[in-house]
Amino acid sequence: MASAEALTNPEQADPHHAMSWSDVERACGELVTEIKATNPALDTIIAVAKGGVIPASLVWQVFPDLQFKIVRISSYTREGKKKPKIQDIHKLAYYNSPKTLVIDDICDSGDTFRALKKYLPDARYSAMLLRAQCTFHVDFIGMSIAKNVWVDFPWKRRQDDGESPLPF
Repeated sequence: MASAEALTNPEQADPHHAMSWSDVERACGELVTEIKATNPALDTIIAVAKGGVIPASLVWQVFPDLQFKIVRISSYTREGKKKPKIQDIHKLAYYNSPKTLVIDDICDSGDTFRALKKYLPDARYSAMLLRAQCTFHVDFIGMSIAKNVWVDFPWKRRQDDGESPLPF
């Protein structure tokens, strides 16, 4: 199991870190603690698909009375990073409110959140992991990570190899 030190300390950071399910649960637990500490009046969670769906689902377990929505946005291809493309844009304006919490797995540069903020300027933004060089203001953070760490999430490892993330 990886330690938080391996993700957060640039001197200790492994440039390629395989995050475990326990790491995910720990980071989401920290995210929930931070959200609860401010006691925001929320009515909706919007998960950023694909990566943010699992952290958002774990957070939603603690706040089951909230609506749960998914927005599909793609920022990466097999060739690398690209400009974020939001699908189903016409549905987003309805959820523009400070009672909406947008959750993603990681905020690297902030480009995904910046693209969403054009349509959800009043929403709150949260990331399970926040990269050190991120320039977007994230309201709630599970864990900050060093800028030189590439994180492999447990739900993506097989998918990146062209396989299903499930073992069957």
